[in-house]
Amino acid sequence: MFEYRDTAAREIDTALNGKMTRRIDGTPYIEISTMNQKEKKILLVHLVNYNVLVDGTINPAQNIRLQVLIPEGQTVRSLNYCGDLRNMQPITFNTETNRITFSVPQINIYGLAVVELAN
Repeated sequence: MFEYRDTAAREIDTALNGKMTRRIDGTPYIEISTMNQKEKKILLVHLVNYNVLVDGTINPAQNIRLQVLIPEGQTVRSLNYCGDLRNMQPITFNTETNRITFSVPQINIYGLAVVELAN
């Protein structure tokens, strides 16, 4: 059933020339959404781990590598992350044209990355 999934994902990535927010590697059970708060100069990256069993057992995701598009004309000042709904911690990131890549150490059920924009 999934034999063409990886091929389709590579073709989409090639067609979009990497211009998308996505999970680069790690568990496939992570959903990513972004919200740009222009007035606060931040980009929120919401991560949801759907690898939860019917009995409520949570299977934390670990070492998830992400690529996040940055709004055109913006640069990134800092990146902070929390994967356990407790304290935000600084995360290192790599900057490329209009995007950053970074890894999050763990996501229990919900994770939040806050990208502080400089412009």
